[in-house]
Amino acid sequence: MSEPPPPPTLDEIFRDYAWDYFAVHADQRLKAFHFYILLSTAIIGAFGLLVRNGEFHKWMALFGFLLVFFSFVFWKLDNRTRQLVKNGEAALRFLDAQHDLPDQDGVPHPLRLFDREQALSAKLPLFPLLYAHFTYARCFRWVFLMFSVVGLGASLACLVLAQV
Repeated sequence: MSEPPPPPTLDEIFRDYAWDYFAVHADQRLKAFHFYILLSTAIIGAFGLLVRNGEFHKWMALFGFLLVFFSFVFWKLDNRTRQLVKNGEAALRFLDAQHDLPDQDGVPHPLRLFDREQALSAKLPLFPLLYAHFTYARCFRWVFLMFSVVGLGASLACLVLAQV
């Protein structure tokens, strides 16, 4: 008969817990952003369909205001889930620091994934935008801002053109 596997160490238990926490919130963040894109696209599509089929009406400004509102709500939700992801990263960084893994070539050891990624990313330029380092947060903020501007523009166009 084979012997039963040894019980997991405390480090393994904590690492699994921290990784699962990180993975759940990282996945939740991407799924929320995906839903935001679908919702925003549906709002813009509905607005476009109404404009194509008729005149501008004041009540159609609601679509633009909804787009601005949902952009704000999902931006705040993204901030919250980003913080939860950072909590998981911090736990994994702490567990990685428990092992004396030496730096290599002036950057953290390859097995210290989060520290290494942060060190390498810090060396990347922020400008010009075409070649800049973009984090998920930076990309998401640009999208939230773009949809907000589109929503505000659509609302203002409805209110102004409905007067004519």
